[in-house]
Amino acid sequence: MPDKTDPNVTIVSRNTATAVLVTVGILLPLFLFGYAIRGVCVAFGGLLLGVLLRSCVRYLRRMVPISEGTALAIVASTLALMSAGVGIWAAPQISDQLGELAEQLPADWEHLKSKLSQSPWGRWLISQTGQGSDFANAETVKTGGMVLYSALEGPILVVIVLFLGLYFAADPHLYLSGAVRLVPHRHRSAVHAALLEAGTVLERWLVGRLIAMGFVGLMTGLGLWLFGIPLAFILGLLAGLLSFIPYAGPLISTLPAVLLALGQQGANIALGVLALYIAVLIVEDYVLIPLIQRRNVALPPAVTVMAQLFGGIWMGAIGVTVATPLALVVMVLVKKLYLQYYLGDAVTGGHDENVAFHPRAV
Repeated sequence: MPDKTDPNVTIVSRNTATAVLVTVGILLPLFLFGYAIRGVCVAFGGLLLGVLLRSCVRYLRRMVPISEGTALAIVASTLALMSAGVGIWAAPQISDQLGELAEQLPADWEHLKSKLSQSPWGRWLISQTGQGSDFANAETVKTGGMVLYSALEGPILVVIVLFLGLYFAADPHLYLSGAVRLVPHRHRSAVHAALLEAGTVLERWLVGRLIAMGFVGLMTGLGLWLFGIPLAFILGLLAGLLSFIPYAGPLISTLPAVLLALGQQGANIALGVLALYIAVLIVEDYVLIPLIQRRNVALPPAVTVMAQLFGGIWMGAIGVTVATPLALVVMVLVKKLYLQYYLGDAVTGGHDENVAFHPRAV
């Protein structure tokens, strides 16, 4: 049995205890962060809205000499009235079209089944759609509960994001100074500068996203109008707004337009509408976004994909939505606080201007 008074045993015990404490100190925050990730994403969404509102306030004050509070009230009221106006105008049309769609889709589905039944693979596909009906019936209550939960959760999260955005926009200096005061005095100037640059990068990213969203909404609405699809303006607006959500947003916005085209114009027009959405998405991703990023901000493609992947695993659609701007903030903080402040690396020009950590990196 080892002697507890042996100095070597004491050193080993101390090292073991230190290793355990360090491991717990690292894993425990990560464990708690996993539970709090939903709140982090929602809070960051409110921060993004606050940055957008502050940008609008600053632009309005350049044109009209008014106070910040008055400008914020005007901006928030204008956005609220515009949203309410679109909703009031669109609600009756959407209700009418949904009623027609509900009546038309069963007939379209039967027509499609008759076409598919003329080929062997079509008959196999129809037979597969009929299997598992008992299982589907058994899961009806569970699915309905999940849909109800999502329907209730979504508006609540939206309201929280709206209030957080208003609070951040009303007094950003309060929250900035509060975050800076959490670090020791000798580091506060560096942290303050890093947070200011992160805010600037977020604003540039938001401007780029708004330009891309406007392009998607305009081109989609115009294309649907040329196809003669009802609710072309509303569907274009929906496509523009949902393009903010990577991957899932374009898919969700495509479905109602294709269903309307299928129900009222036939399969050929529905395929044309689908091709329209795909073409707009390709132009946005491979032409417009690279041009915007050359003058604003960008992340390396691999970093963007990994951030969206982990965001989707942790938080689903919300995580994917905030993954890219959150990764931008992390990259700026790494550049300012770790590379420049801690390691002493300088990003002054030449080759370093194009490294991934620079906020204007291509």
